[in-house]
Amino acid sequence: MKPSVVKLEEYSDTRGVLRSLDLTGFPFDSKRLFTINVRRKEFSRGGHAHRECWQFLLPLDSGVMAEIDSPPNKYSFELNPGFGLLIPPLNWLSLTFTSPESSVIVLASHSYNEDDYVRDKEIFHKLKVSE
Repeated sequence: MKPSVVKLEEYSDTRGVLRSLDLTGFPFDSKRLFTINVRRKEFSRGGHAHRECWQFLLPLDSGVMAEIDSPPNKYSFELNPGFGLLIPPLNWLSLTFTSPESSVIVLASHSYNEDDYVRDKEIFHKLKVSE
């Protein structure tokens, strides 16, 4: 499956902006939430895929680029507040934070399990071929 951008509902008034996402019908139940916060630009995270785990990336700030390798396709997304990125398993994700002090919330379908990670791109490509 390929990654997809999800637009959050947005409500704005004099008090500020409220953004929401109804998780009813979402393709996975969240088992884990974590954040990625950086303090300098051109900082990278990711560089791996998951065998079974789905992820949903929710940027709190601008300045986050997501590169996804999903053979035979490659995708590039600029993540911005108000939009999330849904990433199915077996998609190689690389994040680059182009702005200092950027933050991303990640919802994951599975608890942390090192065995779910594919950290070798050659093995990843072999898994994608056999998919």
